[in-house]
Amino acid sequence: MSSKSKLMFFLTIRFKLTLVYSMIMFLFTSLMVLSLNLYLDSYLKSEPEFQRPVHVMLGIPNIYNRDVQQFLVEERNDINGIRLNDLRKIQELSVFGLLPIALLSFAVGYFISGKFLNPLGELRDEIERLRTSDLGRTIPVEENDEVGGLISSFNDMSLRLKAAFDSQEQFVQDASHELKTPLTIIQTNLDTVVDDPAASKAELETAIHNALKAMKDLRKLTDSLLELTLSTKTKVTSISLQQLLHKQFDALSDYAKYQKTKFELKLARKQLTVKGDEMALGRAVFNLLENAIKYSSGMTKPAVRISLESSAGKALIKISDNGPGIPKAEQLKIFERFYRIDKSRNKKTGGFGLGLAIVKKVVDDHNGKLTLQSSKSSTVFQIELPLAA
Repeated sequence: MSSKSKLMFFLTIRFKLTLVYSMIMFLFTSLMVLSLNLYLDSYLKSEPEFQRPVHVMLGIPNIYNRDVQQFLVEERNDINGIRLNDLRKIQELSVFGLLPIALLSFAVGYFISGKFLNPLGELRDEIERLRTSDLGRTIPVEENDEVGGLISSFNDMSLRLKAAFDSQEQFVQDASHELKTPLTIIQTNLDTVVDDPAASKAELETAIHNALKAMKDLRKLTDSLLELTLSTKTKVTSISLQQLLHKQFDALSDYAKYQKTKFELKLARKQLTVKGDEMALGRAVFNLLENAIKYSSGMTKPAVRISLESSAGKALIKISDNGPGIPKAEQLKIFERFYRIDKSRNKKTGGFGLGLAIVKKVVDDHNGKLTLQSSKSSTVFQIELPLAA
């Protein structure tokens, strides 16, 4: 065994537990031996029979002559010496017996601790073997104890890491796919400008216009991707929801008129305040309102309504529209990144399928809850936020 391996052995939990166990056992045994020796010493040296005269000890009159008494005294002293000698032997044996007891307790403790810590060793080996491609692997839980709880936590972490890596991989693939489209448009149109000297002014203007539009889409896409990857609650302040909703309502009023959509705002009389990033929350509300106006514009009498109320210490922001609704099967997927219900329609409106994903991230970062209720003729999004104390 190398010096490094020896050092690692002395630093292991198994060795430390064994050492503590052995020390406790040695201390306990030593106290027992010491107590027993003190008791025997006191018993053999202080017993009244060794201090009283022989005739008194025997309970008979002092009728013996001096020689007989002397004999009895010598006999008593011999017996006393034998017992004291036995005491010394017992003491010597008990003291010398402490060493094998200590070694035996160490060996037993090392064996027992190894049995209990063996699952931890297996967990360590499993973690060492773990690679990115192995994420999601779990270890069987055999005991419902602390070690079993640790293994369960590891299994849960492994599964969550697997889901996170899969989500990241899918995100990179989707982002790459979405980035290719505007980049391809820009390259194609610029190639037309550079490689076709005979192109007319109108053709050049169209190519430049298309490239510029694609660059704006690319900028919008990268801004949205940054919103998804960066933390939102960077500037935590007290936010008046009435003022925040008024601001977003005013910002989209002209767009609602352009889409010929009835736009309504209904706020609670009592001032409702939350803690968070005002810019991020405003962006989330803006996205929901913009979508509501955009996708209800094709109805006969399009209408969008935003309301604010409170309930049980929560602020409830509701954004409703009378658009075509969201199919039941799609409702759980619409908050995923790059997910589109109607891909052709999203291309016409310039959407990338990131708006609702951004809204959900903002709400989650503010310890809130985002819910959806939709039918064939209406959709209601609700943001639930904890009110500031």
